[in-house]
Amino acid sequence: MKAKLFLAVLLVVAFCVAYACDSNDNDKQLSGWSTPEKLGAPVNSDDVDSCVSISKDGLSLFFSSNRDDVGQFRRDLYVSERASTATSWGDPEPLTDLNNIGDW
Repeated sequence: MKAKLFLAVLLVVAFCVAYACDSNDNDKQLSGWSTPEKLGAPVNSDDVDSCVSISKDGLSLFFSSNRDDVGQFRRDLYVSERASTATSWGDPEPLTDLNNIGDW
């Protein structure tokens, strides 16, 4: 099972690196960090929400959380989506296929 998890993570990383190296984006300059702000409900919760990553198009927000906790230190992956960058984030949904890989 650990080998399958490692392979899945490796494939995701490889895809992200390939996608990030899109030749059309090579001339873009990054700006400085902006002031962080809470997203509020339904994304922020009273639980531990962390390890946030946003998709390149700004429409999917991935994070780890212990909401719906089923055991000590249990963290699951969630995604919250929105229709456009001008709209609010939707209710986070657990990434069930990734969260149910068994004990490791």
